[in-house]
Amino acid sequence: MDAAGLNVRLAPSRQLAALLMASHMAAAAALAGTVLPWFLIGAFWLMLAGSLLYSLKKYAWLTLPESVIAIRWSPDCVQLLLRNETVWEGHILESTSVWSHLIVLRVGLAHKTVSLALLPDCADATDLRQLRIRLLHTHAVR
Repeated sequence: MDAAGLNVRLAPSRQLAALLMASHMAAAAALAGTVLPWFLIGAFWLMLAGSLLYSLKKYAWLTLPESVIAIRWSPDCVQLLLRNETVWEGHILESTSVWSHLIVLRVGLAHKTVSLALLPDCADATDLRQLRIRLLHTHAVR
């Protein structure tokens, strides 16, 4: 980090992939316990499988063109760099949450809100620590 800003380069996250798989599997298991007809349960399972694949590609593996691969925090704004080289500018929202092993970064853009779950294996430890410190000291985050 220099005096002007902070750059955090994101990497694929095995921890996020495991959390996504566990949550989707829990939803699939919950469906199995319902009284719905099996063809509906099967249809829901297919939708869950599609949701899991999309979520893994976009958020855990960072392989889709709209995946965020870097965060640049300058004094004026936050920029999110996407895999397709698009840059979105916005500001950190107060609903951002910071814990020791998880940052839920919420960035308000002109056209939408982007939420990123940042776990310890998604970026360099020093960069994440600097981001956590900056969030705790410059914003009213939890």
